[in-house]
Parts: sequence; structure tokens; C-alpha cells
Amino acid sequence: MKGNVMAVGKRKERDLFSVKAPVDGNKTSKKRKKQNQGKEEGNVQKKNKIDHDSFAAEVQPLTFETVIAWQSILGCVQEVRDYVLVVSLPHKLSGIVTIAHISNAYTALLKKVKEEEEEADVAAEIHTLKELFSPGQYVVTRVISVENLNGKLKVNLTLLPQEVNFGLCSFNLQVGYVLPCAVSSVEDNGFVMDTGVPNVRGAFLKNTAIEGSGIVGIGSVVRCIISKILHSDETDSMQLILSADSKAVCRATVDVADTINLSLLLPGTAVNTSISKVQKEGLKLMMADFDGVVSRLHLKHPFDQLSQYSISQKVRARVLYIMPLTKVVHFTLQETVCAASIDNDPLHGFKIGDRIEGAEIYDAKPRGVYFKIGENCRGFCSSNLVTNRDQPPKHITRDFPVGSKRMCRLLKFNYVDKLFIVALRKSVLEQQILGYREVQAGNILYAIIKGYSEHGAEVAVSKFVDGHIPFLHLTDSSMKHPQRKFNVGDTVRARVLKVNLQGQHVILTCKKHLVESKEPIVTEYTKDVEGVLTEGCIVKVYHSGLLVSFYNDVKGFVSKSYVSTEPVDNLEKVFTEGQVVRCRIVSVNPEKKNILLSLIIHGTTPFGKKNKKAKLIREIRVRDKVVCIVKEIREDIIRVRIKTNDCEAEIPVYHLSDDIDNSRLIKELLREGDEIHNAVVFRKNVTTITLTLKYSVYHWVSCVSDDALLDSKFIEHESFPASVTEIRTYGLFVSIPLGDQGFRAFVHVKNLTDSVNCFQCTDLEIYIGQSLSVVYKGMDEKNRRIFSSAHKDNLRNTTQSSIQLLHSYFRDEDIIRNGLMKHIGKKTCLAKFDVGVKLKGRVKVVTPIGIIVTVEDKVTGILSPDHQDVHAKVEIGQEITTCVLHVNIKEECLELTARPDLLKSLHTKENSKLKVGKKVKCEVLLVKKKFIMVVLKTHCVGMVAYMPSRRHTNDLSGLYGLYTVGQEYRMVIKYIEGTLVLGILKQHDRGEDLNIVHEHPAIVFEKSIDTPTEEENMKADTCSGEENFLEKIQRVRVDSQSSLNSLEGTTVTNAEGDGKNKGKLKNLMSDSIPQIDEEKLAVIQRRRMLERKEIRFLEQQKKKIEAANKHVDDVVNTDTVKRIAPEGQQRLEAVYDSAVEDPDAVKEVEEPKKSKKQPKISKKKQQEMYVGEGNQMEAVDSGVDENVNSDDDKLKTSRRLKSCLKLGTGFVWEVPDTVENVEKDSSESEEEETSAKKKKVKKLSKSEREALAKEEEQHLHELELARLEKDRLPQSALDYEELLQHSPNSSAVWIQFISFHLESAEVDKAKAVACRALQVIDIREEEERLNVWTVLLRLEVLYGTPESVSQAYQEALSTNDQLKIQLALAMVYSESNKLKEAEKIYFTMTKKFGKVRDVWIKAGIFFYTQNNADEARHYMDRALLSLDKKEHVELVSQFGQLEFRLGEAERGRTMFESLLSNFPKRIDIWSVYVDLLTKRGDIEGARHVLDRMTGLKLRLRKMRSVFKKFLNFEKEHGTPQSVETVKKRVQEFVASTLHKDG
Repeated sequence: MKGNVMAVGKRKERDLFSVKAPVDGNKTSKKRKKQNQGKEEGNVQKKNKIDHDSFAAEVQPLTFETVIAWQSILGCVQEVRDYVLVVSLPHKLSGIVTIAHISNAYTALLKKVKEEEEEADVAAEIHTLKELFSPGQYVVTRVISVENLNGKLKVNLTLLPQEVNFGLCSFNLQVGYVLPCAVSSVEDNGFVMDTGVPNVRGAFLKNTAIEGSGIVGIGSVVRCIISKILHSDETDSMQLILSADSKAVCRATVDVADTINLSLLLPGTAVNTSISKVQKEGLKLMMADFDGVVSRLHLKHPFDQLSQYSISQKVRARVLYIMPLTKVVHFTLQETVCAASIDNDPLHGFKIGDRIEGAEIYDAKPRGVYFKIGENCRGFCSSNLVTNRDQPPKHITRDFPVGSKRMCRLLKFNYVDKLFIVALRKSVLEQQILGYREVQAGNILYAIIKGYSEHGAEVAVSKFVDGHIPFLHLTDSSMKHPQRKFNVGDTVRARVLKVNLQGQHVILTCKKHLVESKEPIVTEYTKDVEGVLTEGCIVKVYHSGLLVSFYNDVKGFVSKSYVSTEPVDNLEKVFTEGQVVRCRIVSVNPEKKNILLSLIIHGTTPFGKKNKKAKLIREIRVRDKVVCIVKEIREDIIRVRIKTNDCEAEIPVYHLSDDIDNSRLIKELLREGDEIHNAVVFRKNVTTITLTLKYSVYHWVSCVSDDALLDSKFIEHESFPASVTEIRTYGLFVSIPLGDQGFRAFVHVKNLTDSVNCFQCTDLEIYIGQSLSVVYKGMDEKNRRIFSSAHKDNLRNTTQSSIQLLHSYFRDEDIIRNGLMKHIGKKTCLAKFDVGVKLKGRVKVVTPIGIIVTVEDKVTGILSPDHQDVHAKVEIGQEITTCVLHVNIKEECLELTARPDLLKSLHTKENSKLKVGKKVKCEVLLVKKKFIMVVLKTHCVGMVAYMPSRRHTNDLSGLYGLYTVGQEYRMVIKYIEGTLVLGILKQHDRGEDLNIVHEHPAIVFEKSIDTPTEEENMKADTCSGEENFLEKIQRVRVDSQSSLNSLEGTTVTNAEGDGKNKGKLKNLMSDSIPQIDEEKLAVIQRRRMLERKEIRFLEQQKKKIEAANKHVDDVVNTDTVKRIAPEGQQRLEAVYDSAVEDPDAVKEVEEPKKSKKQPKISKKKQQEMYVGEGNQMEAVDSGVDENVNSDDDKLKTSRRLKSCLKLGTGFVWEVPDTVENVEKDSSESEEEETSAKKKKVKKLSKSEREALAKEEEQHLHELELARLEKDRLPQSALDYEELLQHSPNSSAVWIQFISFHLESAEVDKAKAVACRALQVIDIREEEERLNVWTVLLRLEVLYGTPESVSQAYQEALSTNDQLKIQLALAMVYSESNKLKEAEKIYFTMTKKFGKVRDVWIKAGIFFYTQNNADEARHYMDRALLSLDKKEHVELVSQFGQLEFRLGEAERGRTMFESLLSNFPKRIDIWSVYVDLLTKRGDIEGARHVLDRMTGLKLRLRKMRSVFKKFLNFEKEHGTPQSVETVKKRVQEFVASTLHKDG
């Protein structure tokens, strides 16, 4: 202002002496005004430019050049090394903190260790840097110096409180101020802290105020908040009470008014302020006397824009550092800086060294490019690393436009900036490893052999990383010259054993077993690895044990007693140095660095056992009743969560019910979130709890005495519920809910049933998970517990066991119905139907074995012949009234009745007059395998009741075969619960007590169930419409009529018979068109023969009618003729029924006497007779059921029928409407023959007509003989349907049917038939179902998609023996040349079934046949580690044979020689060895082996076979002289033997 006034004064003085006239100031010219205005605008712009440049200078990022000594900076621990901390600094910098600059107390402690003073006490107190610090921990640092080392700048930092808090005075401290401190000493109640502030005599941190701070002991450096200040009256000193609560420290904030003193603004201090200016380079914050700035890199969120911030906006900023020269305070707005807790994943899943494809550029500047990595991460590439050139590009913004994408590699991560440092250079992208820090023990790398030293191979892992492979780890087996295996320059696949960061060296291994091992690795001596299975390398074999090496120089010892269950005298003969072994860690002593190992891996605790989980499992006791929530539904188990303590458990599918069919239905209804009540803890181990919903277990737990629950106190003759866990030929292994963890018992085959005959358990129809009842019978002579499942031991209270079993079944039915009510699907509509409900139904199909009706909601109903109205004529499309007898959820249908008496009286209403113990009269309505349904005839007439069909859980066959539908019995009511009435026959009532527990396991299904789409509903309706109704009726009838094999009465004959039948179908998996078993089809062939005879008779009748009509032109009433067909049909049905009941007793049906008078019928009327009203078929010609006729019969006997034949498989054959259409569809020869016959009819004489009839009859007879040939296969779909009606469980017939469709390239139909087969074949026919599953898997592999193959495979695993299914799929993949998939299956099998020798052999065969001998040998090595030692001989023998045939014969020779040296008396191995050499053409080698055999010292019987084989060998491959030589040796041997005997 002063300068402006002086300028005005001068201007006025000049005006006084001017000669010009004075000018009025208000009348300045426009031109001058314009010039003045332009000058003022220029001054403003110049001033704004100056302000902008000054702000840009203030916001300049921290660099190595601007960092000065004794500057305080907020850092974050990036990496913790043994003696150094690497600390991230703002703006992409980093520094180093040595171990001597942590704290004074920690340095003094280290000096004590160095000087060996109080070594034992000090060693207990000292903590390593890895224990004191962790990556992501924020620290306040001060710069000591910046060094230049070979062109690289290094920032040295310190954490010492005296240095960090330098400049602070005690009088400046206030309550609530945050101060960096270090632990000076550890006391009972807390920690004495070192603040480094003068005049602070002491600072104390209580144990109650360290939550979330991470304090360990002396050496810990934390930020503390002052909670109390105690001043001293005598001196100027003070005492501080501190708090290190992470949440309180994080909340501590300083106001703007308190920012006058810069020394109080330590890095990490939070300030509440506001934005004073928004510039292009960042934000300017309002402070008291100093400037505060925020760079663009430290805005609140990673990708925030400056436009999102406004002036006067309030923010919470945290100090990063202060520039000492300019007094500018740099802040960050990131909330994660100095947060209350350390971020567990600051890298958001990325790893240093990862290559990022498609990283998007969001900013480009001359000094570098910024990338967007993922959703929340960002990266920066400096201009020196964007290209391979030495000089950075001149136009970065042009070459790297915003929005473009590049591939980059993560070099490091700055924890303060939350920024990745990346590189775009091609050389960096191509490097395998960028530094030793990236290499960790267990990493699998590729290395190049650079050369060999006296200790091993020197390799190059990358341009920056070198390594070493010891000779012991260079080869899989011991070699004299291991360096010959790899040449210099070869690339090898290796695994890191150890990383030496100090020496910058990496130790690797090339052993294939270690490189490809999937087991967890051991890298340190810690208790956490106890019980873990792992693999290591034997480095030393001692007489007392083995020394095994792992990773990071961790070693363990296997004592001799832990090597094998069998005694091993000399370990050096069994094990060699360098051999890889699989072992279990028994115990670990971290202090002494000792690990005890065991090669006996049975009973190993599972991987990753957690103490917390084990503690939760210990809280749960066996036999407890718990409530759980469904967490996950898998194929074979249900994962649940127990509500009481949040412990996880599992429910196997077969434990959902005592009935296997109900178990699968319940599993289909379960959804995640469903709540299960009263589940019983069946068994448990260290890591798993198994629950059960079996009512038999729940009832036993609720009723049995406490003494019977003790494992150590078995009570003789006490009965226990059991579940089958394993089936062997000699007995069953069952699980019983006894003791602390459940008890595994064994039921010997002789105690399995009451039968005295010998048989094998595998021949019985028992499945895994089946419920049984076993009785404890005491101890045998070897102190082994004896359990029995025989009826004589278990069947005590028949009433209790039978009614309990029946009650359990209906409880399961209630659970299923409740589940269906909550699900909208195909079966949902069945749940709303109740027994006794009257329904209107429309007839859809009429067959001799039942009627199919459709009721509301398109539900299928079945009327069996026993429940049809005999007085009513039923036709297709007719509406009839029915009553529900049973809701068959499994078959998705209703079993109905149309009997008038039942329609009037049948009901399920409660009646108080009906009491327990009442004797009533009843009539049987339904006979099922699970129950007998009756209706009361006296006392509550029409009431529905049920009787048991099985006496006991172990009674698998049941007594339902003794009941007959319609038969009346006397019944005793035993149990009433609502509408459920249960009773037994009066003759079975012995007055026994009955105790039924009303509570039972229950499931609360969730209401929120997904509704199927319209497409799914349409698909379901389509499938339902195409369903084979005859098959459905047949399955329902089988459930009522056929019987199951029981444990009772099992004989050797049955077992052998089953084995014989199974043996005939062994090749079904590979043969797509198997031969039909003749014995099974004997009944069908006899029935066909009788049907053909009846057909011949009807043909003759038709011919005679046609002959009689040649002179008649009048129209005759067709009623007389129509009566002929029903008569023939009745005779044919009688023959059919008799053939099914007793085929051998069937006799030929007598032909009816020929009528002298035949009706005269015109041809027109003949055609009308065969054409039904409304295009419906009337079986007039043959009278045979259209579903069992073959194509030949159809052409002969039903050629003029107007109909459309529909089969269950969905195939339709159109039948011509008229005789003319038939003639058009026939061949020319048939047309000529037919026309010739029509012409001859009028001219033939009687004798000619008889001769023609005989000729036709002879032709039919020849056709019948052709059909009855043993080797003749069915020729049409109708033939197969006919066979399946009588052999529904025969996989041979089903597979033939599938092959029939495949021959016509109808793959979809073939798959449909296979799915039908799996639905029809009884679930207990495991071998038959397995055969069909194999064919279905082959169809999916050949013609399906990977998804369909996976779906079929998973379903097959859940319903069959998993090993058999995996073997079948592996074979299918191999045949289909899908080798990778087959290899995966074999690997899975060997992992899961490693104790089965055949699995390893089949895997070896596969790899040898694929010319992959190395992999096969690898599998053999794994097998030797997994199998029992007694299996090793056979395994090596089999693999030796494979080597001879498909691999290297020399290797096979070595294997056999090794076997024979260890087992010289195994004649079978000698013989196989000789045969292999002979087949290979090595006659001399075989002769040499035989010669060695004659020198063995064996028994006379074995030596006789040896010499006999030698003699036969010489006769075939030798000369007469060699034969004589062998004979002489035989004589010498006999003579020497006789001499010894003498």
C-alpha cells in the first residue's frame, strides 16, 4: 500500500511541472483504462502461478535426495529378518532398522548374551525380531543416515525412543497424547516403558491396558497413549501411566489449535482439521502456524479424485512426516494407517512376483505409470522399468495412454502407500524368480545345470538366484556316478529344501517323490506338526534307527521299534541313504530340536488338527442327543453344525434312517439351514463327530440301562444297536454307540445267523450302513469279545421288536411327508393325499396286471386287480371313484382301491372305543415288504390299521409272503397314536410288554425353498407322460410279492448259485452285447411256445372264416365272431398264468372242437371287427397282451389292428389303418403272394385248401423253432420289453437292450434305457446295478459332456462300491483314449484305497500299456510304502512281469533276482521267472534259472515239480543230450535223498 501511495505522489508532482493542460482523473481515456485493466489481470495470473508453483514444491514427494538425517518419518514393517527390519516409508521409499536400534533395553540384553553373562536366564527372556514384530505393524522412525552403496541409496533408521522423541519436553506432555515407547522391563503387573523424554522418571503400562497392542516382552516397540500424569513436588520430573489399547490409541486425536508446536506432531498423530485449498497436486489443510498438505497418493481411498474434495470439508488426517527445512507437514487421509488392528491381507490375495495380466493404466506421468490392479489395489512402475531400454522413454504419457492395459509383475509392496511397485520390462517378466526373498522352502522351480562340484550340481534358478543340488538329492535311487544323469545345460524340475538368505544360496532336490509330493512339508520344530503325515529323505541309516531330513535342515529320527510292525533285524538291508519315506510325526521337542518319527502310519491323526476343534469335540459325548443345523449336503454325508457349542459334525446318508430307501428320500429333501432335533452322537474321534437319526439307536439310548452304556463293563446277553461298517467274507464289522468314542465290534460269520451251513458274508444282501442288532455273548479263549446277530440270540420280545420297527417306518414317512410339503417339485403333490381320501380319477391304461388312472394334479394312481370293481367294466378315458390306500413316494404314485365296500367304509378317524389289547377281525388290503395294511371288520369298522411284516431288525426276508390280500385274520391292537393303529396277529400275541418312545429324531425343514421354473415343470410333465406305466406297476407288485434273501436259512447252495450267476456277468463291463443266461430265460421260452400254439389255433380259425366267406355276400352280425377272440384270450391268459406259476406243469391246451357251422361274414365286416371305435385297439386276433408280443407275432396276428403301440421307453410304432395300407407297407413279394392267395381261394378244392393250411402251419412251426433257438437274441424293442417283464433285475437283458439302440445310433434312447434299468433293478442287486452303471458311464464318456460324465460319476459313487466304480471309470477312460482323466482316477484310487493291492497293479498295467513306465515305477514305489509288508512280494512279482512284457526286460530281471534272493523257497516266483524268460526267447537264461532251482534245498514234493519242469523245458527247447543230463541229475538227487534217509 505504501508503495502505491508514493507512486501516486510522484505522478502528481510531475503533473505540476507539466506544460500540458491538466487532465481530470475521472476522465481517463478508454484506451488507458483498457491497458490498466490488462496489467491488473496479468498480475493476478502471475500471482496464481507463483502460488501454484509454491504449493507444488510443498507437495513434492519424499525422495532419497530430500530425505535428511534426523528426520522423523512414519514407517510400516515390510519384512522381518533375523537381525534387520525392512521398513516401508512414504512415497515408495524403504529403510533399514538394525537389531541394535530397537531399544536400549533390548541392546543390553543382547550384550549379555554375547558376553555369556547369566546365559540361562537371559536366553529365557530374549525374543527374536520375528517374535517382536510382524509385517504391517506401524512404527515411528528417525533417519540416522542415507548411504550410497555402489550407486544404491540406503536409508538407515532407528526406533530408539530417545531418538524418535527427541525434541519433546516433559512440560509439553498432556493426557491423551500418543507417545512411541519401548518395553524396558517386564513386571508382574505390567511393563516398565522407556519413553526417551527428559524429566520423565518412569512410565508404567498395566497388563489390563495392552489389548491388541501385540506386546511380547523386552524389545517390543508400541505407540502408547498417556492416561495419567503424576508430577513430583520435589523435582521437575513426572511419572506417566500409559495405555496401549489399540482402539484407544487409534481414536486419539489432536485439534488444530494444538498444532502450534511442531515437536508435538510426531508421525502417526491424528489431527481433526479441514481443507483450505484443493490444487492439482493435492490438498492443503488448515493448520495453526504451519502448512499441511496431502498428496494425491494419500487420499482417503486408493482411486479417489481431487474433485471429490471441497474447501472447508472436515477431515481426519494423520501425520506422515515433516520437512525440516520448509516446515511443511505431510499428512495421509487413509484410515488403514495406524488402524486398531493389523490387516491380515494387505496384498488382497496377490503375492510378490505374480504376473498381472490386463493391469489398467489410470495415470501416467514423466516419472512413471500408475496401474489399477484388481478392485482395491494400485501399482506404480517407474520410468526406468517400463521398457528394456537403458534410457526411459521421452513420451510416457503418449506411449502409455490412460485406459490401456499392460502385463506387469509385482516387485514389492509399500505398506504405507498401499502401493505395489511393478515392472513392465520383458526381461523382468520372463524371470522365474526375482530374488532370494521370493524363494521359500517347498517351492517347485525349474533350474539349469551350470556344472558339477565335488558335493553336487550347481544350478541357476534365474538371472539373480543360484542354487545347489547335493548328489544325494540329484537322483531318485543311489548311483555311482549321479552326475551322468544330467548334462550341463539341462533343465531340471526341483523343489527348494532350504534358503540361505545371509549367504544368498538355495539348496534344492530333484527327487521325484519329494517334488511331486502332496503331503504337507515340515520346515520348523513346532508342536503344531505333531500327528502330521509327511515325506522325508533318509540321510543316515543307523543300527538303532533312521535319520530323516525334511526342509530348512529340520531332521527327525525313526527308532527301530517305529520302523515296522514286524521285527526288522538289519535296517541297512531294507533302507538306503537317499530313500524317500512317508512317515508320521509322533512328537516334537522345540527346545532340543528333536522330532520322533514313525513309519507305521495306521491310526494317524488327520492333517491340520486344531486344539480348539479337539476341545469342542471333547465336550460332546457319545449317546448325547443334540440339535444341529445342516451346513452342507454332499453325496454320501451331511455336514452339520451342533448348536450347543458350534462344533461341526457329519451324518452319513445311511444314518438318516433305519431304512435305506427312506434315507435317500430324506437326503433329497434336506437343504442347508434345516434344523435336526434329537440326533444321537453315534461315534467320534479326534476330529470327527458322527451323528445318527436311526430310530433303533434313539430308542435304545432312551430305554437302556446305564450299566449297558459303559464300554469297560459289557453285560452278557445285552442287545445293542449296530450299523454295518465293513463287509468281509468271514464276517461283519459293525459300529456300536458305546464307550467314549464308540465301539467297533466284529460279528463272525458263524454268529451271523442261526444257520449251520457254511457261506460267505459277501453273498448275503447286506449293505454298508444297514441297521442290525447284536448281542454280547462274552469272551472267547483268546479274550476277544463275541457278538452275535442270530435270531436265537436277539429275538426275545417279538412284539416289541416288530412294532418298534413298524413304528420307526411310519415316523420316517412323516418326516418325508413334512419335507415334501416344504418343497415344490414332482413329488410335492403326493404329500397332500391321505389314506382314506376319496378321489376322482380318469383311466389312462388298462392292463391285465393293473389299471393306471390319473387323479388331480396329474398324479398317477394304480389299481391292482385285487382292488378293482369286478362288476364294472372299465374303459380308457372313463372317470371312476377311488380311495387312497397308500402314498408310494418312492414310485411317485398312489395305490388306490375301487372296491365299493371300501369306498363306503374305509377311514382313518380316531375312535375312543378302540383300545390297546382289543381283539378285532380284519381284512388284508395291502401286503408290502415294510408293512401289512388291514381294515377292521369289527369294532370301528373301516378303520385302517397296520401289522408288521418283519419280526426284527435282523429279519431281512420278513413274513409278508404268508399274507394274502382279501384274507381275514384275527388281530390284537398293540399301539395307538392318533390315527396310527398298530397290531399283530392273535396267534402271535404272547402278552409281551411293549415300550415305544414317543419322541424321535425330527427335522424342521426350512420354508424358503426355491420354486422350480416353468421349463423344469414342463420337463417333469413330459418325463411323467413318457414313463413306462407297466414298469411302474411291476415295481409296485415286486414290492408286494417278491421276497428278499434273509440272514436266516442261508445255505451254501444259495451262495454258490449267486456266485455262479455273478461269474457269468463278469465281462459285462467290456462287452456291450452279452449273452442272455439260458437258465433265466427257460420260463420265458416255455411261455412263448405255448403262446405260439394258441396263436396257430387262432390263425386256423381265421383262415376257416375267410374260406367260409367266399360264397357269402350278406352282412352278418359280428357279435358271434367277436365272441371267438375273448374265448381265445381267456385260454391264452390261463396258459400264461400257469406258465408263470409252474412252467413244468403246463400241458398243451386242447384245441376246441371244430364247429360244423361257421358264421358267414363279409370282408367289410371283417375289417370292422378289427377297427375299434375311436381308433382304440381291440386285441381280437391273438388275445395276447400287446406289451409282451414280439414284432414277428405282431406282423402275423395283429397286422390289421388300427392302433398306436406305446412302450415305456417312449418309442411309438404306427400301425396301418386298413388292409390296403398293410399291403402298401409290405414288400412286393408279400403283395404278390397275398394277391395270388386271394385269387386261388375261389378255385381251390377242399384237398387243396387242406394242403395249403398244412403248409402254412408248417411255416409257422419253423418260425417258432427259430425263435426257440438257444443262441437267438431278441430282434426288437418289444422282445426286450417282454424279457424285462420277467427278468427286471437281469443286467444282461438291460445291456442287450442298450446295445440294440446303439446299433441304430439312438444314443438318447440307450441312455434312457440305462436310467430305467437303475430305477427298476433292486437296490440290493449290487453286481447287476454295477454292470449297468459301467455301461452308463461308457455312454456318457463316449457321447456325453464333461458335466454329464461328472454327474453320472458322482451319482454312481453314492450308490455303489466306490472302488468298483472308480475302476470301471478308469477302464472306460483308458478305452476311450482319455489318458489324463484315467490317470487322475488312478491317482485318486491309490490315495483312497492305498491298502488294496489290486488297485496299484491295475494302475501299473495302465501306465505300462500307455508306454509310461516311469510313472508305473513311481506307483510301485508308492505301493511299497502304503501296502503291508506281506503284500510286497506279490506286488513286486506283478510289476516284474509287467516290466518283462511292457517295460524294460532287464529291470524286470533285476526285480525277480531281488525277490529270489530274499525268498529263495518261493517256487511260484521261480516258475513265473522261467516262463517270462522262455517267452522272451532267452532260453539260456531260463535254463540257468532252472539249473539254480535244482540246487535249492526243498522238500521232495517241491523238488519233484522243479525237476519235472526242467525236464519238460529241455524236451521242448533243448537237445537229447541236455535231456539226458537232466535225467542224470534227477537220478543223482533221488540217490542222495535215499542216502540221507537211510
